Amino acid sequence: MPMKFGERSELPKQKAERTDYKLGKVKVLIAEDNKINQLLAKKVLDNWNFESEIAENGKEAIEKLSSKYFDIVLMDIQMPEMDGYETTAYIRNKMKPPFREIPILAMTAHAAASEAKSCIEAGMNDYISKPFDSQELYNKIAKQIQKKRN
Repeated sequence: MPMKFGERSELPKQKAERTDYKLGKVKVLIAEDNKINQLLAKKVLDNWNFESEIAENGKEAIEKLSSKYFDIVLMDIQMPEMDGYETTAYIRNKMKPPFREIPILAMTAHAAASEAKSCIEAGMNDYISKPFDSQELYNKIAKQIQKKRN
């Protein structure tokens, strides 16, 4: 059963290996200021045997990206210091390759189509609304990782 933000039930035991995606080790940066959302995202990623780190705001995300390689960023849109749009603009325009090309998956509570369009126009690769469906999140991460590797 898919897990959604805010649910208190046990997390489903999902495996990263599926017949259509062979990802291996994936390093994920979670840029999220909400402690509960951080915990849930980390637990979901841990269940898939992904490595993850948390950045509490956009500024911290940039610092972590500057010193360590990640395969993908899960980017909350509304954060203190630098929001997801400002952080993405900095990554895309001021960081050097390969950091500037890192896939960025926007995560936001605003499910409007206009928000999705704004995320893509801002340089993010894809979008998922919160509360997220864990299988949808996995599929979106896998799609971006596969594109990057090809």
